[in-house]
Amino acid sequence: MLYNTHMIAGLLATESYLVLTGYELKTENIPEICIAMALTLVFSTMPDADQRQSWAGKRFFPLSLILSILGVAHRGLTHSLLFTLVVWYLLTLTPLSDVLVLSAVIAYASHWFIDMFNVTGIQILYPLQMKFKFGTNIDVDGFGEVLFRNICLGLLALITFIWVKPYITDIGIIENLKFFFRFFSI
Repeated sequence: MLYNTHMIAGLLATESYLVLTGYELKTENIPEICIAMALTLVFSTMPDADQRQSWAGKRFFPLSLILSILGVAHRGLTHSLLFTLVVWYLLTLTPLSDVLVLSAVIAYASHWFIDMFNVTGIQILYPLQMKFKFGTNIDVDGFGEVLFRNICLGLLALITFIWVKPYITDIGIIENLKFFFRFFSI
């Protein structure tokens, strides 16, 4: 999958987590929500640092170089539960809140989860050499990936609207928009 597909799927996973856990969209939570989404964009692409020529490999250059020197194969170690747990543990050592740590880990896991839709699969139980995949064959940047990305984008827009709607209704934005469209309708 391409980096933009991973970012959109990561945002969908993180926002779903925030909505399903009842995280409120209040003024005092906005900075943490913005940080969660920024972390999502970073961590949803990070597993592909195992390919130095990839979009992520170029942006996580020190990590991609180390992984290359160590001979880490694509969709191996960085696409595994083991490495996901290492990422989670390292994040818990930072001053990030639990919400931010979990947002980053969910975004990271969303990457290898959607890579299981590809025909090659991933080594989720690394160091075991077994590859895991769903019974699909979504080619990178093919029709299936474009369709998958657009479905994720639509779901992301829907969940965002559901999450935001009570707050914009409270401040009268919907009523103002209705007035605006009535005023300019012919």
